[in-house]
Amino acid sequence: MAKLILKEVTALCGGKFKKVNILIEKGIISRITTRPLDLFDAEVIEGGFAVSGYVDIHTHGGNGFDTMDKDENALTNFARYQLFQGVTTFLPTTVTASLDALQEVFDYARKDQPYAKIRGLHLEGPFLSPLAKGAHKEEDLLAISDYALRFVEKNADIVKRITFAPDLENSEKLCEILRDVGIKVSAGHDNATKADILACKEKGLDSVTHIFNQSSTAKRPDGVQKEVGLTEYALWDKDFYCEIICDGVHVPYEMIEMAYKCKGSDKLVMVSDSLSVASSTDTELYLGSKEDGQKVKIEKGVCLLENGKVAGSITSISQAVEKLLQNTSIPFEDILKMATLNPCKLMGWDDIGDIKKGMRADINILDEKGKILHTIFNGRVIV
Repeated sequence: MAKLILKEVTALCGGKFKKVNILIEKGIISRITTRPLDLFDAEVIEGGFAVSGYVDIHTHGGNGFDTMDKDENALTNFARYQLFQGVTTFLPTTVTASLDALQEVFDYARKDQPYAKIRGLHLEGPFLSPLAKGAHKEEDLLAISDYALRFVEKNADIVKRITFAPDLENSEKLCEILRDVGIKVSAGHDNATKADILACKEKGLDSVTHIFNQSSTAKRPDGVQKEVGLTEYALWDKDFYCEIICDGVHVPYEMIEMAYKCKGSDKLVMVSDSLSVASSTDTELYLGSKEDGQKVKIEKGVCLLENGKVAGSITSISQAVEKLLQNTSIPFEDILKMATLNPCKLMGWDDIGDIKKGMRADINILDEKGKILHTIFNGRVIV
């Protein structure tokens, strides 16, 4: 594999910009220095902002391909779409479905493919509250049973994250069992009270899925005393990560800035929550597989079910970075942390997400407006 030099780039190292030269060898960042690097046999890219490849831990599809498609090539094509959006590592995300349908996805996801790294799956459901199901089919929602938990547990090699509702019976058991097999648990699509959230936090819960979208809010469960819901608790608790859709439609820019003021730069995780309709030229659009998914349409910069309910995003991580830079006062460094370092810290991945010696050489080179100029994957320039 050829050597690559990133010359006089402004690199995001540990969340801060530094003017450096970077040497990449055998797919790894081997040297970072302020001194010149002159190697006659190396390819050179000069200038720009160098940031670790984007990481998307909640994305359902793109360019006409969905995680739930019953097609062994769908995830490969999905990964190709992600890579050409600057996402070098991602978790394809399921929608609520039967266990048999999920098993098919698990089996496909275990197969190798050459594009953006699939580091496991994110299950959004089926353990969600019917009161906050959003675009998920209510008939496919499941109670948290021993059988269903064993099903997820036995697939812990490929399932790496799950969204569940803490108000469901046995939610504490879910957290404990899945935490012990290395599956990260995230709360969402819920009707939880503070007591539900605290009980699950003790068993490993440390994040909220797409905050402000189907995350419970303050209420009076006994008719008198108001209690915080998942939204308020996650914004308040310093330990919680908040996953947030940054398209300006699911969450207005003012609320994104509010979340940033509450959480700071370390606990916000940018996700696309993109559907297959993102960048798709298909005339028939679906949430879920083309065989048994729900028909959707695109209106006002977002994806809608046929009944007009908001279903998901059509905005990629790279587009969201540009949108936040243009429409908020959040510093460029912190916007980029939300798409790189923070999701990796949440997931416990220490070989990607930052630019430092020994890291995998998955890197985006950006201009001052956040637009991707080049993407480097496994040390090779692909764009």
